[in-house]
Amino acid sequence: MVASNPRVLVTGGAGYIGSWVVNGLLSRGYAVTCLDRLLFGPESLDRFVGNPNLELITADCRDRDVMRRAMSRSSTVVHLAGLVGDPACAVDETVSCDINVRATETAAQLAREAGARFIFASSCSVYGVSGEISDEQAHRAPVSTYARNKCEAEDILNGMIDDRFGPVTLRFATIHGLSPRPRFDLVVNLFAALATRTGAITVFGGDQWRPFVHCADVADALIAAVEAPEQLVCGETFNVGSDPENYRIRDLAELIAEEIPGTGVTLLRPGG
Repeated sequence: MVASNPRVLVTGGAGYIGSWVVNGLLSRGYAVTCLDRLLFGPESLDRFVGNPNLELITADCRDRDVMRRAMSRSSTVVHLAGLVGDPACAVDETVSCDINVRATETAAQLAREAGARFIFASSCSVYGVSGEISDEQAHRAPVSTYARNKCEAEDILNGMIDDRFGPVTLRFATIHGLSPRPRFDLVVNLFAALATRTGAITVFGGDQWRPFVHCADVADALIAAVEAPEQLVCGETFNVGSDPENYRIRDLAELIAEEIPGTGVTLLRPGG
């Protein structure tokens, strides 16, 4: 438990990862301000209704005035708010940039003004397609709007680093697992849902490798960044995942089928 009661602002705190982070911070004795549009409703935070250490602000992270007020009392900002995933970001690239890049820049500027630590949620998608394991120094080669948004936001944050402000960037592997605000557009969760509901998983291709990490572990990594000594993390970028959790998609489907008896796996080869 933390010794005092510092306040952490979590943008997107009612989301898939944010709801885990809010839970973890509150359980460790932090005061938490959660700023979220509640696009998918407030249910992921229902368990915390009445908790005196939680403040909920229903707002858009692009609202500069609200963001300034939200972080005025916060020692740390965990910036999770954003438009997530390739399909969602491809719908309107201008809106995606506004939410994922411009709003991140504004949030970081306000955090700098407030003297708050800033922790940014990025993605392993910035590495693009590679035949090798990518560490934090690997060349970035984004192939989607979402990944390009993350690269641009990272570049902006890195350009702000000085002796009094050092944003921390965490690049998440492909996330899976159950959360208070579930998602089923993620490959592990989708395959598990298909196996449970239909007894069948269809894989197109499936030879590509993907790194995976559980949503609770991602939350733990974010909280570790909140609590780490500043001299160890400020201005740094960290991959969040593990080498043993790299799987080919077709092997992943087979693993899930083993866990849910009666599930059939169909592999469709390109051009087949």
